[in-house]
Amino acid sequence: MFKIIIRNGVVIDLRNVMNASTLVAGRTRSGKTTGILSTIILPVLVCGRDNYGSEVVIVDPKNAELSTCPHVLSPNLDGNVEHIMEAIMEFNRNRVRRQQIINEAGKKTGSASKWWNIGMQPSILFLDEFISLQGLIPKKAPKDNPSYCITEFQNQIRQIATQGASAGCFLILSTAEASVGIGGLEAAVNKACGIRILFKPSKDEASYLWSKEALESLRERHFQAGDAWFSADDGINDRVRFVRFPLIRFGEYQALSKLLREYYGD
Repeated sequence: MFKIIIRNGVVIDLRNVMNASTLVAGRTRSGKTTGILSTIILPVLVCGRDNYGSEVVIVDPKNAELSTCPHVLSPNLDGNVEHIMEAIMEFNRNRVRRQQIINEAGKKTGSASKWWNIGMQPSILFLDEFISLQGLIPKKAPKDNPSYCITEFQNQIRQIATQGASAGCFLILSTAEASVGIGGLEAAVNKACGIRILFKPSKDEASYLWSKEALESLRERHFQAGDAWFSADDGINDRVRFVRFPLIRFGEYQALSKLLREYYGD
């Protein structure tokens, strides 16, 4: 599974995107979560796992609809998210292991190997409501867990965002408010998001994702759920343009639950 198929003729090939982390913004009922599920998460789950530790890690920091699905991580009742931090760190450790496998394969063939050439499937870390999640991480680590702090959290996210694509490990950050979301991202992570999507867009919000020049040809109108502006630095979709994401005509959370169970062999 190498391609994000949004509509016929609108495709993002992960093999061609220079910076393949994804930043998705959109207010409540804009179709944001459905768009992510239908075009990225569900297709990856359908393809199944590879033999190199591929994962689909989904984090719902608000204990909303996503949290009702199996294998989705949410805060404990007391707000503790140490288990989420550990899952992110394990995702990053697995990124390193996958990269080592790719490097070794390249040494054997004498040419650079790519993750898709050796049979790897994409490994996805989807952080819904990223700013809310970041707010749950303590600023100062407890003595018994020195890695459980905002500095280490940001370090892990930075490594995955900037180095993950070469190992087939992709970060998806979702936020409800473009202005708040972009303001809360480190510069390195922001720059690493080569795929950018804004649902039910306005030029005010879009200005936090793209330059003024990139938005000149776009016109605001009455947008429906699933309508978005998007771009990807893949040489084809570099220009910001309008696209209508598919609306799922079935229970997306029931489908997600079923596929997560199959993916993890429940």
